[in-house]
Amino acid sequence: MDKLHKVLKKPVREMTSLEMWPVFLRFAPDPKYRELINEIMKQKEAIAVATEVLTTISQDEHERARLRSRRMFETDMVSNLLTAEERGRIAGHAEGMKEGMKEGMKEGLVEGMEVALTEVIRRMKADGMSIEDVARYTQLTVNEAMQYYEI
Repeated sequence: MDKLHKVLKKPVREMTSLEMWPVFLRFAPDPKYRELINEIMKQKEAIAVATEVLTTISQDEHERARLRSRRMFETDMVSNLLTAEERGRIAGHAEGMKEGMKEGMKEGLVEGMEVALTEVIRRMKADGMSIEDVARYTQLTVNEAMQYYEI
């Protein structure tokens, strides 16, 4: 802003286009700077055209309503996309947790069964049961029972 006030002290004919635009955009609505803005508009045709467009838009209630409606639509679309994205993220997280718990329970159940089976076979062996009897009672093959029997 400090630089902009330095630019204001320059005569308009010495201002560059890059200096005129910020002065116009910042001070156009301020009546104190009306004379300066008019001079800039005479010097720079694009700024004069921009002034006409802005004046037309600001005077046309229908155009303002259309722009406001478009802005609201765009805001709603962005909001809807963000909401859908958040819902998808939450649903994906919940689904991942559910699957992870299923897998964990399955693995835990299998590990638990392995431990229990190992313990049962160890006790059967300690009681002097033959490998054939262990296989028959556990419904394992002799080879499968042998793996636990030798632990």
